[in-house]
Amino acid sequence: MALLFATTVAGAAQTDGHLTVTLAPGFDSNPLELPDVSLTEPKGAWYTELGLDAGLGIRLNQVVGFVMDLDGATRSFGSEASDADRGWADASAAIRLTPWRSGDRGLAVAAGATAGVYRSTYIDPATGETYLMFDGSEDVPLPDRFDYNSAGAFVDLRFIAHRRLLLYLDSALGRRRYVESYDPLLPSLDDRFMSFEPGVLVEVTPWMTIDISYAWSDRKYDELEAVDPNAAEVPGERRAYHDDGASVTIGFEPQEKLQFAIGYSTTAREDLHAGYYDNAGSTAFGSVSFAAGAKTRLNAFVARRDLAYETATVDNTVNGETLDSARTMFVGRAEHDLSDHFVVFGEAGKDKSENRDPLFTYDRTWAHAGLRFRL
Repeated sequence: MALLFATTVAGAAQTDGHLTVTLAPGFDSNPLELPDVSLTEPKGAWYTELGLDAGLGIRLNQVVGFVMDLDGATRSFGSEASDADRGWADASAAIRLTPWRSGDRGLAVAAGATAGVYRSTYIDPATGETYLMFDGSEDVPLPDRFDYNSAGAFVDLRFIAHRRLLLYLDSALGRRRYVESYDPLLPSLDDRFMSFEPGVLVEVTPWMTIDISYAWSDRKYDELEAVDPNAAEVPGERRAYHDDGASVTIGFEPQEKLQFAIGYSTTAREDLHAGYYDNAGSTAFGSVSFAAGAKTRLNAFVARRDLAYETATVDNTVNGETLDSARTMFVGRAEHDLSDHFVVFGEAGKDKSENRDPLFTYDRTWAHAGLRFRL
């Protein structure tokens, strides 16, 4: 009976779906993100990337609709660099409500659930091999240390106060459960979080928009212990962080075939026990998109992130340097429509990490080209 009802309603409803499958072989100059000071010299490797982006929207009437999304990607390397293999997938389902609408103004609410997975291999940057920890009698490998499954819920609000003014609020609750337990060698990294991000999007002119938001989040760990000002664990006290920061993005569309944006965001983390892992950072970014004809598009993105710690220091140093870092990334892409369903593309990028701990510095470039099928 329930299936019949759903089918009958869907038959009269408006539906909108999409499916994109991407296949791209490529080369990465340093897939394990190893520093020059590691015992293993960074080596390049070929890989194959497979991506999926699928979604379905169902609008029952002017007030009620449903939306489902599934996104994921996996990158697989040759046998010599198979430890660099990684993959992820995220799924969500939500009900969308439009309880009020009047002319150019309106209120929309989306509420739903999310689920995700992440898989990789925990690599020791000093050796380029699976991370090992001595348990008192032998070295124990920890390949799955950072693999997790996640689940959560969200509520997003959108209020169009004016045809050029959008107010929004994104909120979420989530939980990550790590797939392997190394107790009593190491505590679990299982955690839970909540986040809120209010913002405003203003169309200043027909060719310029400004997006301003403020993000706030809390994260608490189930077993990971807090640390004191000397980085010693505090028995019975669970680690917890509070993060907040602001973001500003300015978008420009001087002509239909050209769009670009620039932005700046700040972040600050408060270690809620003794402040050992307090930090502050900023990110500057820019992007450009150009339509070089009816079927060809060019895109570029660049970002620089700086992070400074107040107390946390580099391991094994005597001068007490804090664990500051910086990361710069550039990505360029070109794509061309072969038909309504097939797109050929190429992408190249550079990722450079700087850190006062030399084990976390690396430099890598990558490039791939492939085919995308879309419906």
